[in-house]
Amino acid sequence: MPSGHKPPTASPIARGGVKSADDWLARALGAAGDAAYAWHPDTGAMRWSPDARAVLGAAAAPTREAFLARVAEEDRAGLLDRLRRHGETGAPFEIEYRLDRGQDVCWVQDRGTPCPGRGGGVAGVLRVVTARKQLDARLARLVNYDDLTGHYNASRLREALDHAMARTRRYGATGAYLLAEIDDLGLLADAYGAEVTDAVVVAVGQQLDLCLRKSDVVGRVARARFGVVLDVCRKGDVDAIMAKIAAAVRGMTVDCDFGQLRVAVSLTAVNFPGVESSSAEVMARADARLRDRPWRPGAQHGAGPDDVRSDLAVAERLRWCLENDKIDLAFQPIVAAGSGEVALYECLMRPTGDGAVSPGVGQLMRVAERTGVVRQIDRRVLELAVDELEAEPGLNLALNVSGLTTSDPQWLRRLTGLVHGRADLASRLTVEITETAALHDVHETARFVATLRDVGCRVALDDFGAGHTSFRNLKALGVDLVKIDGAFVTGLTEDAGDLAFVHALQSLAGACGLATVAECVEDAPVAGILTECGVDYLQGYHFGRPTLSRPWRAIQAADAALNA
Repeated sequence: MPSGHKPPTASPIARGGVKSADDWLARALGAAGDAAYAWHPDTGAMRWSPDARAVLGAAAAPTREAFLARVAEEDRAGLLDRLRRHGETGAPFEIEYRLDRGQDVCWVQDRGTPCPGRGGGVAGVLRVVTARKQLDARLARLVNYDDLTGHYNASRLREALDHAMARTRRYGATGAYLLAEIDDLGLLADAYGAEVTDAVVVAVGQQLDLCLRKSDVVGRVARARFGVVLDVCRKGDVDAIMAKIAAAVRGMTVDCDFGQLRVAVSLTAVNFPGVESSSAEVMARADARLRDRPWRPGAQHGAGPDDVRSDLAVAERLRWCLENDKIDLAFQPIVAAGSGEVALYECLMRPTGDGAVSPGVGQLMRVAERTGVVRQIDRRVLELAVDELEAEPGLNLALNVSGLTTSDPQWLRRLTGLVHGRADLASRLTVEITETAALHDVHETARFVATLRDVGCRVALDDFGAGHTSFRNLKALGVDLVKIDGAFVTGLTEDAGDLAFVHALQSLAGACGLATVAECVEDAPVAGILTECGVDYLQGYHFGRPTLSRPWRAIQAADAALNA
């Protein structure tokens, strides 16, 4: 080789292992996520770039007809019309359409150049633009609609109000702008979080839809506020519409993991036409009225804002008691019928402060159920009951759990952890579930009962008779004993119907091989009748009221004194 002569340097394409410029361009298309194609007018065949499958999602269409068959039917005519018009001039085109890829349908952007002449071919590039189309659709929706509820947003509702006001002026009609605010939504957010308050907002929006006419327009104008345009509405009808909305919202509950929440709304309305000349002025007047003197129905029934605030205050008190170890147990004896000997004690939750039993315990528990705090209470009662069983080897206890707890895996895990490997302790614990909760989902409750029995606990069906359990359901639940609802016991000496019903319940339980407990036994005559009916155990004030003291200690002390 002559001196100074250098061998030819390989091109960048050759160094990368790409044999030609066409291969290089094909790789570039693949890296961009695009697919190039060419239609041949003579044969109708289509050629595709090597990585086209990434865009098409399936084997490349071999012909023009095969490709058009994949284009969404509603988009196909538009694509063909565009190709025809641009084919006459050879001008480049850009069009977007939906393409069936076999496993899904995607949006593609098609940018190409037709060859002039009749039936000319086309060369172009396809790119998947589904994500961008979805974003565009979402942004377009947000321009007009509230993302959470699907109702108009504030700006779109203002336009609807402008149109309604113009119509009333033109035709001499009347309308109204109604404003509804969810009471104490901020307190609900602090107590239960954004997910629960979102559910409340959606539920209130749905109630508005149910209460209003199809011609009325609903919009969410703020986090806790809805505006309603009542188009062509007489002034005398506005109060009736607000009363209907208030009653509908008061009558609803919002289901969530914490229980069932009650909600209330404050309302006001501004009629038009009036002194206000624009939708902005009408909305501002409604805001001022709602702040200064919201409309209230003449007679409040059910849950109003004061009820909701009261529930939240009680729930906070209960949480404070739980966090500061101010929850104790009261114990009520359950005795064997006939002998009167104590068989076990029922544990009852009591918030404590100065050592006295707090008043209104029944109301506390109803609020705990509604606000979901009952789950925390049930876990704490379980822990306290196990502590008592550990301290007193001969003690038998029963505790109640709410319907919410029967579907609470945390409570079951806590129980399993406390009694695992301690069969003697588990066998002395009875868990009571209410009949109404059990019948809400028999199969789910049966699984809960089976888990309790697997760890060695007994299970009682409380308030037996309140839900009219069938023989089939009673067998399916698999409980160990049933507690006859006290409503059938208190009037036993006066109502023959109650006596017949107790006989029927006792027969049903006996047929299933279950022991029975009668609640609310207040005197000796009732206790005697129940014993004659065959009831196994009795509970009520006649045998002892709930007490914060440990009554078995007094019995032990008395026995020790007799044996001294």
